[in-house]
Amino acid sequence: MSKETPVFNEADARRFYRLLRHRQDEFTELRAFVPNKREPPKARGWVQSEDEFVAFCKKQSKSLLVYVGLNPRKAYGVGSAEHVSRIVGIPFDVDAHHPKEKSLTS
Repeated sequence: MSKETPVFNEADARRFYRLLRHRQDEFTELRAFVPNKREPPKARGWVQSEDEFVAFCKKQSKSLLVYVGLNPRKAYGVGSAEHVSRIVGIPFDVDAHHPKEKSLTS
């Protein structure tokens, strides 16, 4: 069985960006990773609008997994906790145990 290339859903990406509630004077941090590999991101971005967010996600999600920083940043190019401008949510992740060599999303 061959794997199909996922189709980018722009409407879902726009809904997700709106869910973040980031303001135009704040930056949304984005990182794009190679699936199933533990290595630094292949691409990073800091965007200030829904259109910039969608453009980054659309371009990078063709072959990479896109991580979105939940809490907005104070400035472009910063990603550490001290650069968070405000807390909009506290994430938690509940995963079942799985073999290391198997992706959670496959």
